[in-house]
Amino acid sequence: MKLLFISCVCSKTSFDYIYKKSKIKPLQSIQQFHKMLVSGLKCNRVDITALSEIPASGISNRTVILNSEQYDGICYHYLPFIKIPVIKAALHILSSAYFFLQWIWVTKKNKNERHIICDIFSYWPSITILLLSKIFRVKTCLILTDLPSMVSSISSQTHFSLSTITAHIGNLFLSKFDSYVFITSQMNEVVNKNQKPFIVMEGLVNCFFDPIQLKSSKSSNFCIMYSGGLYEKYGIKKLVDAFKYIPYKDIELHLYGDGELRDFLLKVNELDSRIFYNGVLPNSEIVKRQAEVDLLINPRSAKEEFTKYSFPIKNLEYMASGTPLLTTQLPGMPLEYFSYVYIIDDETAAGIADKIITLYNERDSIKIMGEKAKKFVMENKNYIFQGKRISEFLYKLDQKYE
Repeated sequence: MKLLFISCVCSKTSFDYIYKKSKIKPLQSIQQFHKMLVSGLKCNRVDITALSEIPASGISNRTVILNSEQYDGICYHYLPFIKIPVIKAALHILSSAYFFLQWIWVTKKNKNERHIICDIFSYWPSITILLLSKIFRVKTCLILTDLPSMVSSISSQTHFSLSTITAHIGNLFLSKFDSYVFITSQMNEVVNKNQKPFIVMEGLVNCFFDPIQLKSSKSSNFCIMYSGGLYEKYGIKKLVDAFKYIPYKDIELHLYGDGELRDFLLKVNELDSRIFYNGVLPNSEIVKRQAEVDLLINPRSAKEEFTKYSFPIKNLEYMASGTPLLTTQLPGMPLEYFSYVYIIDDETAAGIADKIITLYNERDSIKIMGEKAKKFVMENKNYIFQGKRISEFLYKLDQKYE
């Protein structure tokens, strides 16, 4: 099978370069997701060509150009990045069309075994290639990790921002793909009105990485950790407020990431010496620290509408660490997960505090839950297994169209 993968995924070498050059660090979670996905597909005998937008908005340079490269068995081609939005969009449309025509020519002998997977958040290349695929009759699959309208409402502060306009354009094309990989089952009800083929894959983990081996001597304090987007809608403010209700001096909260609450968190240690904001770190360091703490937490409110259509991929990463996870009962999270995590029943600051105190008092026994969670995701959600599910799904579509 020949697969063209449209996203922002980069090789490790290129992403490390972008990360070091960026003043505002690019999201590592989506890189990890797509990198494991293409690796999982490659392990299942899929020949992958990646056409990627460079996540370089945090770099001071007005233009960023990366050379095509072969890395770990995957061919990466990078669209040129320019900071002027209109020119960038036009350049991506033209470059994507040119590259697609090249790929069509190179793979002409495999015209019955060609597929395209798009991440709609790479808007212009995805839309361009989607439209061209109709002309050349190449099957397209959309992998949807979030609804564009939901993401723009969380990250944008204005109703008429460029991200909001682009998200609305992206929404217009969601129903035009031939098949879907959804991150939650609820997405199917909203996007797939025409009942096209789909599967649900809420996430994937690296089965060859064992963070437990990285455990080292740590503080005698009971350490809680959150890493990810620092938004009030994600429950971060309530998590900080919960410490007003926690009397114990040896319980610490360590926060990592970026978002609208960054400036607030920079000063939070002055208000409560048990709370530490540690900025943005490389994912390899974040994973190491996840394995060293006593409890991982995701306070994202289950009452928010967007949680139906987003699976917190960080929960899988948390569970793979072997450290117990405390989370809300998110509607986008399948029931099978709730046997392996602790649940916040009362989402108020006082309710979060009560649950933390309960687990603090049971800190010797909760380690077992972390070990069970790790075993579950390593066996059932590893990237090779998930890559096999998607490749088999695409092969079945080939048979259907024969």
